[in-house]
Amino acid sequence: MYNKPYNAFIVIGPESSGTRVLTRMFVEAGCFGQDTNGQKLDLVLGGQDTFERVVGNSEKLVFRRSIPHSKTWPDINGIHLFFESKGFTPLWLITCRDWYSNIRSKIKRGHANKWEKAITAYKKEWEYLVANKSYFRGQYYYVNMSMLFEDPNAVLSAMAQITKVIIPVKGCELIFNPDKEYTEDKYNLVRKK
Repeated sequence: MYNKPYNAFIVIGPESSGTRVLTRMFVEAGCFGQDTNGQKLDLVLGGQDTFERVVGNSEKLVFRRSIPHSKTWPDINGIHLFFESKGFTPLWLITCRDWYSNIRSKIKRGHANKWEKAITAYKKEWEYLVANKSYFRGQYYYVNMSMLFEDPNAVLSAMAQITKVIIPVKGCELIFNPDKEYTEDKYNLVRKK
């Protein structure tokens, strides 16, 4: 594959799957990037600024895309080619989360207002990822955010072996497990009226 180590971490996943949390962790570990919807690199991709001016001499960066992102479906191939053209070696980190917690989070965060809409959106988002999988060029890993919330030490340690980025557990927002709020009635799938 590549002889040089990965230095562009592209975090991608369905809405409410943990893309923002994982991106923030890489930023806190020293990678250039933002965990917001409007990122500085969006200005570069949109032609409003230059890569050199925005990124400067940063050696590692993180870029976030939820599916959809700001109501558009990301151009996975274009993003990959863009970072390669700038001399970076992309690694796609695909966030996944317990499906029930992901669906409930979509509703709570306003990505969908009804259970059925949230499930339909969730399926479409994963279909999009699977349909575009070849554009990752084998340079991807799934990051189970539910497992990360449960056992951050183990997951961050394994991730550090791949990314060569050390993300300290202390100081990260992983002191709590956001999935717990959804697990009380996890297997009671009958909705209350």
